[in-house]
Order: sequence, then C-alpha cells, then structure tokens
Amino acid sequence: MSLGEQAVLAVNGAIAMESGTVDLVNSEVLLGAGVPVPIRGTLLTDQVVFTGPGWGGLHFEPGSGGTLSGGTIRGVAVSQDCSGPTCVFSSGRSVFIDNASPVFKDGIVITDPVPSALEVVHGVFVRGAQSTPRFESTATIRDHTGDGVVLGASASAIFRNAEILDNGDDGLAVGYNSTAYLRETLIQNNDDEGVIATAGGEAVFGVFEAQPGGLVDLGDGYNTVRENGGTGLLAATNSTVEAGYAGATRYNSILSNGGKAAAFGSSAVTYADLDYWGGGDPGTLPSGNGGQTYITRYCTQVPVVDQGCPSAPVSGGSLRTGGGVQHGVTAQSQTALHGATMQGREGSGAALDALVAAMALGAEGDPRASYDAFRSLIARYPSDPSAGAAFGEIARLLRVEQMPEAQGFLRTEAESEETLHRLWAREALARGYDALTQTEKALAAATSLDAEVARLEGALDTAQVLDWQIAGGVVRYYVLRRAAREAEAAAELAVLRTLAPEHEVVQMMLDEAGEPGLAPGARMQAGASATVQRTSEETEALGAVYPNPAGGAVTVPVTLAESTEVTVVVYDVLGRAVATVARERVEAGAHAFGLDTGTLAPGVYVVRLDAGSTTATQRFTVVR
Repeated sequence: MSLGEQAVLAVNGAIAMESGTVDLVNSEVLLGAGVPVPIRGTLLTDQVVFTGPGWGGLHFEPGSGGTLSGGTIRGVAVSQDCSGPTCVFSSGRSVFIDNASPVFKDGIVITDPVPSALEVVHGVFVRGAQSTPRFESTATIRDHTGDGVVLGASASAIFRNAEILDNGDDGLAVGYNSTAYLRETLIQNNDDEGVIATAGGEAVFGVFEAQPGGLVDLGDGYNTVRENGGTGLLAATNSTVEAGYAGATRYNSILSNGGKAAAFGSSAVTYADLDYWGGGDPGTLPSGNGGQTYITRYCTQVPVVDQGCPSAPVSGGSLRTGGGVQHGVTAQSQTALHGATMQGREGSGAALDALVAAMALGAEGDPRASYDAFRSLIARYPSDPSAGAAFGEIARLLRVEQMPEAQGFLRTEAESEETLHRLWAREALARGYDALTQTEKALAAATSLDAEVARLEGALDTAQVLDWQIAGGVVRYYVLRRAAREAEAAAELAVLRTLAPEHEVVQMMLDEAGEPGLAPGARMQAGASATVQRTSEETEALGAVYPNPAGGAVTVPVTLAESTEVTVVVYDVLGRAVATVARERVEAGAHAFGLDTGTLAPGVYVVRLDAGSTTATQRFTVVR
C-alpha cells in the first residue's frame, strides 16, 4: 500500500496494516471513532498525520516495526463507565507497542490534548521482551491526560534527544522487569513524577548496559528532568534509577521539580554522579521505607553537552537512607573496584560503595566478578538495604546472563536464617524464573514469598507488608499471562485491585491489560504516599488476620467508628468468594470475627471488609 504526497486516507471502518510494507508520505490518515490501526508489517511514514474523532491509536503487533519520521499522532479516545457510584476508565493509548520495535524520529509529535481531564490517555505504552522502540531526533510525546510513556512488562526503550512534556501523570513510568535508556532527553512539566521506576523497573540515564541482544551504548546522559509536579527521579520498591555510578559520568540536570530525587520502598535505590541539582548540595534528597539515594559527586552548574560540568564538580555529596540518617559519601567506587580498603567506612556508606563497585564490574562486561562482588556484599552487610539491592542485581544476572550459580545462591538464601534474605531471595527467584519462562518454579517462588510475608506480618510494618504482597502478586500475574493462562492472570489482577486499587503498580497493570482503572488524580504514588494511604482509616477498620499462616481457626479484627452495615468475605486467588465471615449491622467499637479455615485448601486468600463507605483488605495464608 502506498499513498502519494498530499493524499488523504479516510477510514470509517477498521484498518489493518498487513504484512509487507506500508509507505505513507506527506499524507493525512483520518480514522473513524474508536477505530485502532493494528500494524502487522512495516509502517514507513514521512510527515504523516494520524487523527480522527476519537480513534483507537496505532497498535504495533508482535513482530511489526517501521520508521515514523515527522508528522503527528493525535485524537485518541478512551472509554469510561459512570454507571456506578464512581466513574471507571479504560485507558487509551496514542501508540501501543506489543513485542515490536518501531522508530519514531525527526520531530514526530505524539499528542492528545483532549478536553476532559477525566479521560486517561497515555502517550506510548510498551510491553514484551521483544520490544525496544526508539524515540530520537526530537520525537515528542506530550499533552496526554495519563502518562507520557509507560514500559509495562519486560520491555526496553531507547530515548535519544527526545522530549516528554506536559502530560497529566508521570512523564516516564518504567514497570515490571523493564528498562528505559535515556540520552539528551527532556522530561518537563508533567503533573506527577518526571521518571518513576517500580516493580523491578530500571531507568538508566546514559550508561553501557548488557542485554540478551548485545550491549546498549548510550554514553553520557545529558538528560534534563525539570519542573515536574512530583519527584524528578523516583525509584520505588525493588527498582533502580541510575543517573551515574561507579565513576561513569552522566551529566544530567534535575531541577525545579516538586521533589529532587528519591528512593521509596524495599531495595529501591537512586544513584547519581556528576549531575546538576539546581546548584545546591543534594543532601536533602528524600528516601523512605528502606530505600536509599546515593550521590557521589555533583555539578554546580548545568552540564554542557560533550563537555561535562562547566566548573569543577563537588565531591563527597550525600547519602540519605530510609531511616533518615544522612552520611557524607565520597567517590570511593574506583578504589573499591580495585579491591582497596573502604577507608574504615562501615554501615550504609561502605555497603553502598561496595554495591556501586559491584555494578561497575557488570557494566565493564565482567558479570562473573560482579556476581562474586554482590555475594560478598550480602555476606558482609546482611541487613543493610544495599544487600536488598544486591539481591535484585543477582536476579538480573540470572535473567540476562542465565547464570546457574546465581539460581543456586538465591535458592539457598530463600531458606536463610536472615529474615530479609528470605524475602529478597524469594522475590528475586520469582522474577528470575519468570524471565527464564520456568512458569511453575516462578509461581512457587511467588507463593513462598506470600507465605513468608504472612508469617512475618507482625514483625513488618504496614507499608512493608503491602510492598511484599504486591511484589508476589505482580510476579504471579505476569507469569500466568506469559503462560497464556489468561483466566488465572485476570483473577490475580482482580485480587491486586482489591488489595491496593490506588497503588501505582496496580494501576499500571490495569492500564496494560486494558482494564478499567482510576483517573490520574485518584492514584496512589508508590512509596511514601502508599504508606500514608495504607495507614489511614481503612487499615484501622480491618486489622491483620491472626494467626497467619493458619492451620485452623483465625480471627478477623474489625474496628468501626460508628454503627453500620458490615460485610466480610474471603476470596481465593481466582477471585472467587469462598467464605462469608459476616453480613450484618455492627455497632461502633472493636469486634473480632471468627473463621474456620478447615474447609479451605492450602494457599493465599484475601479477606475484604465493606463497611459503609470504607473498603479494606488483608491477605492471609492457609497451611496444612
């Protein structure tokens, strides 16, 4: 199919770009309402406008590709259902990429300035291990009510001289086992976070990174993240934002955001080296819930492309741990890399130096030495948050390098006497087995993580319990979907939606699945915001089920501020109601409802409380 210059293609029904090549030049493609464009071959466009009265967006199907140069993609619609007490929305996407690797370049604009702020339309949504789309040469994603770009699951994307601007939620959201590589890219004026990595995602601001297909070389970063409503760079649970580490220079500018940089949640780390933070000492960078933010050096002026810091950088920046303790940090990575002494630095500072040095070995192409260094760190600093990050890095070595010894180490640590090691290792094993398509092993590891969290629930705070519950559920969902067990995957997603409907990770999964979700303003930010939400009136209303794990009778504690109608129901992992604990009017005060688990099969269950306008959930595990 080929159109000459200035042609207009009007499509009132469905259109499919079939196998072969579709070449469009200086044309306008007018789509009918709700009509998507599934692309199954190669799409080549030059200065083409895709638009219509609420059409369905471009959908690159597995194995497709192409190059889109210049032009515009705009006007995508979204469905919404306001028949209930609140509206739910099915997110639209201007571009949906499923295991495909198209290129967007030369000033192409992907935009959707819709009139209703209630509609959730993302700019670009990418998923699948075979996806590595590229956005370069001033390709721009802007003016969407949802996120600018979302990497949903196991995807990669490369941004070179791109722009992500003025979107209604996050600029760039990097999800489950996904990686974004950025160079000379501007992320500005998005309503929420500039960049967020969550659920094992990774955002890399200029770095050499190994992938199964080879080495991705982006060199120095020179990215700019500015004037976003939320945090500039946010690493959430089990995730990493890398803006420079181990002596590698990055020269990014992070300034005038609602927050500067942060790491929230277990094993979350933000690294930064030779970046500009608005001219000040970045020692006030926040972290929480076990996350860490690591600064080695910083520029005092905006870096100049290909020249670096205009003046001498300042060494000895700051480390801020989840406990709020601030330490001076000097750039020890090169010393540590060559095996020299840590100059007597113990605790989080020295542990992070060791972590950074171990990552440097991997970046230099020596995964074996990197693996050995991570193991050494875990042995020396067993309870330091850096050890949690090291477990995540070993899981990545298992996925990328397929190192059998990494698998053996994680299996051993999953039964360790160290409590945190058991949690870190089980989550890492689940993700690693998933990447290796070992379905049953991945499901078993995720379920064992749930059981361990349930056993430790009294020893963990509410935010930690929620983080680990979501971690297990996220892995199970993606494992089941990859195995084409769609009904079970949908049931797991329903459980997650019941457990934490406003959580950023759950909303990202709902978006990817095309399920109804919430408008951006109703979403819970990962990390600190999750803590605030999770410790509010709903968790006070429904206490933790005990004993947990359970082999017989359990108690479900409920506390009410006023007399109201109460329903307490237990659901299994397929989303089926398996027991009704209470359905009655209950007076104000503290109450304890009993449940005999003798008729329930071993496994993970969710108990849900509906009391007036309050809804709350707790997980528990039945063992025999």
